[in-house]
Amino acid sequence: MLVQIVLFDGFDLLDALAPYEVLVAGGALAGGALTVELAAADGPRDVPSGLGGPRIAATALDPGTWQVRVQAKDNESGSSEWTLAPEGNVRPDAG
Repeated sequence: MLVQIVLFDGFDLLDALAPYEVLVAGGALAGGALTVELAAADGPRDVPSGLGGPRIAATALDPGTWQVRVQAKDNESGSSEWTLAPEGNVRPDAG
């Protein structure tokens, strides 16, 4: 099973990386049955975290699941089964 955690400009580090760490550990305990990616809706890039934090590398988001915060779907195509979107901080320069 593939889980993608969606990153966006200004995402909160803890809200993205805490579930990432827990899910990666679960995947290890499940013998690799669960894989986790950090993803961006607009394709692979380094995504800046909120309030001047570090940039995190992200893969491309599976376009079939980006519309909702958390979505499960039947997976026979190898695409993302779960997509998680963390909360974020408003960047002062975002307008």
